Amino acid sequence: MTARAPEVLVLRALGLGDLLTALPALRALRRHWPSGRLTLATQGWLAPLAAWLDVADEIVAVAPLVPLPPGVRADVAVNLHGSGPQSHGVLRALPGPPRLIAFACAEAGVSGPAWREDEHERDRWCRLLTASC
Repeated sequence: MTARAPEVLVLRALGLGDLLTALPALRALRRHWPSGRLTLATQGWLAPLAAWLDVADEIVAVAPLVPLPPGVRADVAVNLHGSGPQSHGVLRALPGPPRLIAFACAEAGVSGPAWREDEHERDRWCRLLTASC
């Protein structure tokens, strides 16, 4: 029996520049799970651009750091929003909860690679995925 392709949810509910710096990581996720279903949770006004960039199978409009809409599910949740307990909490509240790929946050009880303040965001997100996938 073959394993089912995972449902992957990525949280990146920030601004335009933040979405653009996450592109290499989003493309890496697609390469890592080519048959998986990738959902991007981002601000609603970015949905047309995210769809045009073809970085996800589905776009879910969300506001930063608020609970995700009912019905959103994932096998794997990826926090490309930040490293704090609020963004980790948004993803840990999903039904399941899913496997969480995130930077370490002792306050949220999440283990993972260490956050580095001096790192460019593009490199930061790719390093997270390299260490976790």
